[in-house]
Amino acid sequence: PLIKGAPMIFKWSEIEPEPGVFRFEEEVGEKLREAEENGFYTFLMIWVAPSAPRWLYENGVPEVHMTPTINPLGEPRDWTFQYYLDEDYIRYYHRMLERFCNFVKELPPEQRQRILYIQSAEGSTGDGGGYKGDPLDSKYNINAEQWGVFRIKAWEVMKDALTDENGKMVVPLLVNYDSNREDQYE
Repeated sequence: PLIKGAPMIFKWSEIEPEPGVFRFEEEVGEKLREAEENGFYTFLMIWVAPSAPRWLYENGVPEVHMTPTINPLGEPRDWTFQYYLDEDYIRYYHRMLERFCNFVKELPPEQRQRILYIQSAEGSTGDGGGYKGDPLDSKYNINAEQWGVFRIKAWEVMKDALTDENGKMVVPLLVNYDSNREDQYE
Protein backbone atom coordinates (compact mmCIF):
# COMPACT_ATOMS: atom_id res chain seq x y z
CA PRO A 1 0.00 0.00 0.00
CA LEU A 2 2.96 2.38 0.39
CA ILE A 3 4.14 1.86 -3.19
CA LYS A 4 2.97 4.68 -5.44
CA GLY A 5 4.78 3.62 -8.59
CA ALA A 6 8.04 2.52 -10.13
CA PRO A 7 10.37 3.62 -12.93
CA MET A 8 9.88 2.20 -16.41
CA ILE A 9 13.24 1.75 -18.06
CA PHE A 10 13.34 0.41 -21.59
CA LYS A 11 16.15 -0.69 -23.90
CA TRP A 12 16.45 0.86 -27.33
CA SER A 13 17.04 -2.59 -28.82
CA GLU A 14 13.57 -3.64 -27.60
CA ILE A 15 11.86 -0.37 -28.50
CA GLU A 16 13.18 -0.43 -32.09
CA PRO A 17 14.20 -4.01 -32.90
CA GLU A 18 14.48 -3.21 -36.62
CA PRO A 19 15.23 0.13 -38.29
CA GLY A 20 12.07 2.23 -38.18
CA VAL A 21 9.97 -0.48 -36.49
CA PHE A 22 8.91 0.95 -33.15
CA ARG A 23 7.25 -1.10 -30.41
CA PHE A 24 6.11 1.74 -28.15
CA GLU A 25 2.59 0.40 -27.77
CA GLU A 26 3.78 -3.10 -26.82
CA GLU A 27 6.66 -2.00 -24.58
CA VAL A 28 5.36 1.25 -23.07
CA GLY A 29 1.62 1.49 -23.69
CA GLU A 30 0.69 -1.75 -21.94
CA LYS A 31 2.69 -0.83 -18.83
CA LEU A 32 1.14 2.63 -18.71
CA ARG A 33 -2.35 1.12 -18.83
CA GLU A 34 -1.40 -1.08 -15.87
CA ALA A 35 -0.12 1.98 -14.00
CA GLU A 36 -3.40 3.75 -14.71
CA GLU A 37 -5.47 0.75 -13.57
CA ASN A 38 -3.48 0.49 -10.32
CA GLY A 39 -3.18 4.21 -9.56
CA PHE A 40 0.62 4.16 -9.95
CA TYR A 41 2.95 6.86 -11.21
CA THR A 42 6.18 6.40 -13.09
CA PHE A 43 8.99 7.97 -15.00
CA LEU A 44 10.14 6.76 -18.41
CA MET A 45 13.66 6.30 -19.69
CA ILE A 46 15.12 4.52 -22.71
CA TRP A 47 18.64 3.21 -22.29
CA VAL A 48 20.54 3.71 -25.53
CA ALA A 49 23.73 2.05 -24.30
CA PRO A 50 24.94 -0.56 -23.85
CA SER A 51 21.60 -1.80 -25.19
CA ALA A 52 21.85 -0.20 -28.62
CA PRO A 53 20.16 -2.23 -31.35
CA ARG A 54 22.61 -4.40 -33.26
CA TRP A 55 21.19 -3.15 -36.55
CA LEU A 56 22.91 0.22 -35.92
CA TYR A 57 26.28 -1.40 -36.59
CA GLU A 58 24.97 -3.00 -39.77
CA ASN A 59 23.89 0.45 -40.96
CA GLY A 60 27.13 2.37 -40.72
CA VAL A 61 27.48 3.21 -37.01
CA PRO A 62 30.91 2.27 -35.63
CA GLU A 63 30.91 -0.21 -32.75
CA VAL A 64 33.40 0.97 -30.13
CA HIS A 65 35.32 -1.62 -28.13
CA MET A 66 36.38 -0.53 -24.67
CA THR A 67 39.11 -1.09 -22.13
CA PRO A 68 38.03 -3.67 -19.54
CA THR A 69 35.89 -2.35 -16.70
CA ILE A 70 34.27 -3.81 -13.62
CA ASN A 71 30.58 -3.42 -12.76
CA PRO A 72 29.41 -2.35 -9.27
CA LEU A 73 29.26 -6.03 -8.24
CA GLY A 74 32.95 -6.49 -9.05
CA GLU A 75 32.30 -8.51 -12.21
CA PRO A 76 34.05 -7.81 -15.52
CA ARG A 77 32.06 -5.95 -18.17
CA ASP A 78 32.43 -6.80 -21.85
CA TRP A 79 30.38 -3.98 -23.31
CA THR A 80 30.71 -2.22 -26.61
CA PHE A 81 29.20 1.14 -27.42
CA GLN A 82 28.02 3.04 -30.43
CA TYR A 83 30.10 5.99 -31.56
CA TYR A 84 27.79 8.75 -30.45
CA LEU A 85 29.16 11.44 -32.76
CA ASP A 86 28.67 9.41 -35.94
CA GLU A 87 26.22 11.17 -38.28
CA ASP A 88 24.25 7.99 -38.93
CA TYR A 89 23.97 7.34 -35.21
CA ILE A 90 22.74 10.86 -34.49
CA ARG A 91 20.11 10.55 -37.22
CA TYR A 92 18.81 7.20 -35.88
CA TYR A 93 19.00 8.37 -32.27
CA HIS A 94 17.12 11.60 -32.87
CA ARG A 95 14.50 9.75 -34.90
CA MET A 96 13.91 7.35 -32.01
CA LEU A 97 13.70 10.20 -29.48
CA GLU A 98 11.29 12.15 -31.64
CA ARG A 99 9.02 9.16 -32.25
CA PHE A 100 9.08 8.21 -28.56
CA CYS A 101 8.20 11.71 -27.39
CA ASN A 102 5.46 11.98 -30.01
CA PHE A 103 4.06 8.65 -28.77
CA VAL A 104 3.97 10.05 -25.24
CA LYS A 105 2.43 13.33 -26.40
CA GLU A 106 -0.38 11.44 -28.17
CA LEU A 107 -1.23 9.18 -25.22
CA PRO A 108 -4.69 9.51 -23.71
CA PRO A 109 -4.53 12.12 -20.91
CA GLU A 110 -5.36 9.55 -18.21
CA GLN A 111 -2.24 7.56 -19.16
CA ARG A 112 -0.01 10.54 -19.79
CA GLN A 113 -0.79 11.96 -16.33
CA ARG A 114 0.77 8.81 -14.82
CA ILE A 115 4.16 9.93 -16.19
CA LEU A 116 5.89 12.25 -13.75
CA TYR A 117 8.74 12.94 -16.17
CA ILE A 118 10.89 11.46 -18.91
CA GLN A 119 14.58 11.12 -18.13
CA SER A 120 16.93 11.64 -21.01
CA ALA A 121 19.46 8.84 -21.20
CA GLU A 122 21.80 9.91 -23.93
CA GLY A 123 24.76 7.95 -22.57
CA SER A 124 25.48 4.68 -20.84
CA THR A 125 22.63 3.38 -18.62
CA GLY A 126 21.25 6.85 -18.07
CA ASP A 127 24.53 8.20 -16.70
CA GLY A 128 25.77 11.55 -17.90
CA GLY A 129 28.73 10.03 -19.72
CA GLY A 130 28.74 8.05 -22.93
CA TYR A 131 31.10 5.19 -22.23
CA LYS A 132 32.04 2.83 -19.44
CA GLY A 133 35.79 2.55 -19.93
CA ASP A 134 37.90 4.12 -22.64
CA PRO A 135 37.73 3.34 -26.36
CA LEU A 136 40.50 0.99 -27.51
CA ASP A 137 40.75 3.11 -30.65
CA SER A 138 41.40 6.73 -29.65
CA LYS A 139 39.61 8.08 -32.73
CA TYR A 140 36.37 7.34 -30.82
CA ASN A 141 37.30 9.46 -27.80
CA ILE A 142 34.75 12.16 -27.07
CA ASN A 143 35.84 15.25 -25.15
CA ALA A 144 33.63 17.12 -22.68
CA GLU A 145 32.80 19.90 -25.12
CA GLN A 146 31.72 17.47 -27.87
CA TRP A 147 29.68 15.46 -25.38
CA GLY A 148 27.96 18.62 -24.14
CA VAL A 149 26.94 19.65 -27.65
CA PHE A 150 25.66 16.12 -28.31
CA ARG A 151 23.60 16.06 -25.10
CA ILE A 152 22.10 19.51 -25.56
CA LYS A 153 20.95 18.64 -29.08
CA ALA A 154 19.27 15.45 -27.77
CA TRP A 155 17.48 17.51 -25.12
CA GLU A 156 16.33 19.98 -27.76
CA VAL A 157 14.93 17.15 -29.90
CA MET A 158 13.02 15.77 -26.92
CA LYS A 159 11.78 19.17 -25.76
CA ASP A 160 10.52 20.05 -29.23
CA ALA A 161 8.74 16.71 -29.61
CA LEU A 162 7.14 16.99 -26.14
CA THR A 163 5.86 20.51 -26.73
CA ASP A 164 2.22 20.92 -27.70
CA GLU A 165 0.66 23.45 -30.06
CA ASN A 166 0.36 25.94 -27.17
CA GLY A 167 4.08 25.85 -26.51
CA LYS A 168 3.77 23.80 -23.31
CA MET A 169 5.68 20.60 -22.61
CA VAL A 170 3.15 17.83 -21.97
CA VAL A 171 5.57 15.90 -19.72
CA PRO A 172 8.63 17.35 -17.98
CA LEU A 173 12.09 16.32 -19.14
CA LEU A 174 14.72 15.38 -16.57
CA VAL A 175 18.42 15.28 -17.41
CA ASN A 176 21.24 13.69 -15.46
CA TYR A 177 23.49 16.39 -14.00
CA ASP A 178 26.45 14.17 -13.17
CA SER A 179 28.73 15.41 -15.94
CA ASN A 180 27.10 18.71 -16.80
CA ARG A 181 29.08 21.83 -17.51
CA GLU A 182 27.83 25.41 -17.41
CA ASP A 183 26.46 25.38 -20.98
CA GLN A 184 24.42 22.29 -20.17
CA TYR A 185 22.95 23.87 -17.04
CA GLU A 186 21.81 26.77 -19.15
